[in-house]
Amino acid sequence: MKKKNLLLVVLLVVAAFLLTGCGGESPQENDDYQYVLDAAGEWVRLVRYTGTATEVVIPDTLAGKPVRELGMYIFRDAHEITALTIPASITKIEDPSFSDLPKLSSITVAEDNIGFAAVENVLFHKKMKTVYCYPQGREDDTYTLPESVTTIGAKAFCRSRLKTIHLPGKVTKIFAGAFQDSSLLESVQFGAKVSQIYENAFSGCTALRDVTLPESVTSLGAGCFAGCTSLREITVPASVNVMDAGAFDGCMALERAAILSEDIQRVSADTFRGCAALVSVTYQSDILGIADEAFSGCTSLKTFRLTDSLTTLGRSAFAGCTSLEELFIPDTLGDIGAHALDGTPYQASLEGEFAVTGGGVLLEVRGTATEIMIPDGVKHISFTRSDVTSVTVPEGTEALNAGAFAHCAALHTVSLPASLKTIGADGFRACAALTGFMVPAGVQTIGEGCFVGCTGIENFSVADGNVTFLADQGVLYDNSRKYLVWYPSASKMTSYAVPYGVIYLTAHSVENAPNLESFDLSAAQDVQAIDEYVFAGCPRLKSVRFTENFSRFGAHAFENDAALSDFQLTATMTSFGDYAFAGCTGLADQELSSLLGKMGVHVFEGTTCTFTVHKLTLAEEYVKTWGLKSTVTN
Repeated sequence: MKKKNLLLVVLLVVAAFLLTGCGGESPQENDDYQYVLDAAGEWVRLVRYTGTATEVVIPDTLAGKPVRELGMYIFRDAHEITALTIPASITKIEDPSFSDLPKLSSITVAEDNIGFAAVENVLFHKKMKTVYCYPQGREDDTYTLPESVTTIGAKAFCRSRLKTIHLPGKVTKIFAGAFQDSSLLESVQFGAKVSQIYENAFSGCTALRDVTLPESVTSLGAGCFAGCTSLREITVPASVNVMDAGAFDGCMALERAAILSEDIQRVSADTFRGCAALVSVTYQSDILGIADEAFSGCTSLKTFRLTDSLTTLGRSAFAGCTSLEELFIPDTLGDIGAHALDGTPYQASLEGEFAVTGGGVLLEVRGTATEIMIPDGVKHISFTRSDVTSVTVPEGTEALNAGAFAHCAALHTVSLPASLKTIGADGFRACAALTGFMVPAGVQTIGEGCFVGCTGIENFSVADGNVTFLADQGVLYDNSRKYLVWYPSASKMTSYAVPYGVIYLTAHSVENAPNLESFDLSAAQDVQAIDEYVFAGCPRLKSVRFTENFSRFGAHAFENDAALSDFQLTATMTSFGDYAFAGCTGLADQELSSLLGKMGVHVFEGTTCTFTVHKLTLAEEYVKTWGLKSTVTN
């Protein structure tokens, strides 16, 4: 997952509904709109308003064709609009089409429109079951939705000026960002049937003080109340069985939280991160796992009940909880991520140069020595110290926990025992001084991202007796040679051919290989997809060969590979992840498969190539890139 609080200004260049047989660049334009025709050339979809009017009457026809659809973020650059009139021809409006209009106060819909209606300048579904847009420019303090409404649409009340909202008893779903950044909103009166509150539904509602969730709620989406800096108490009812990451992230005034559900047995990442006023949190059930940064920065938190049931404690889970005096760490708990207890009284109470829990987990190495010999008796290692230059791990140690040596930029020598079974996720991330790595005999698991940023590793080797991994030309594989686990970034090889039988390349596995110029996957007949970041940041990579049935590129797969030029997409391509080819400035002109069904954001950002499109249909997905040029053929 990854830094998500980014403001993406997305230019939507739609290739999904291009006119069959029409040539030239897409989308088409008139004085006020960019638009595209559907595949049959029978109707128009508006994708961007380029006019300057403050009172906009959307046309019912363009180019002699009826206007049926309004695209997502169509008014993203039209911040001065105060009034909108929607014609009868419109049958579909993409969420959130109207979220960028801070001065909008009036919405009018033609009476004979079969899909939509406006009541008191608020946009609804014709049958009044869904509310789509409450204009941001309205200055009302209070609003009560009609009793017929069952659904609050995505960003429907985003940035509203309301202080109080009354939801009728039939409302069941509150979609993503529904009230996001409504900074004046103080009170929400929920109906008795609300079941799902989606991601960021109330995030950034900085005046929201009191929230009473009804017993009908079953799920709280990621970040649903994040940044509600006035919220003081919250009770999550017993009906809730899902509470996603960051639900109360950054709620700095939150003092007490009670989680009454017996179904919630794991604390998601960032759930209470930065809740500096939080004094107590109670869970109804025994907690089995606490994810990364779940309580980090909760400087007022005094107690938290842990039992022998706890199996995992994520990275920085309680970091900075300086008041946490009563914390029981069971001796059975071995999986403790790096920095999990940094700054806590518990960690400070552990005596000696090596801070070790009763269960043998090394949390901290004190002193100034940079050449470290870890003492006998340590079973798990969770510490990270950036100034470490060499580490000797004793026999008997079983695991390097997640992020154990991450960002130890000076670490050049590691001696690991045959007893080691697990190297956790990001275990050696950004250890740029390592020049080689020997996988010990007992290692069975190497976590995701383990060697990302290890730009000095020239080769991997595997100790005799290891039955899980093997090395071939310094490249790390699983023992069955089905998975390419890691390619050494600093390998002097300029070309590499993946052998027959390989079915998968792990995420990040070839990332940041400065000498690599060509990579051949043509013998690996079963490799049909490239996962995220696999080839990202390979500055000299010119050529990549695939099998004929190759179908998918993950997010950032080739990002910033500026030399990539000897490269052709296959006719079987079905999807591109976000930023898959962003920054590939040398990319040659390409032909997009007619099978293409999904295309993420900014896929070809920064490229100058032209794309040929054959009857491309992406349904509800759109080509979201910067300056993507395309031609259409029969």
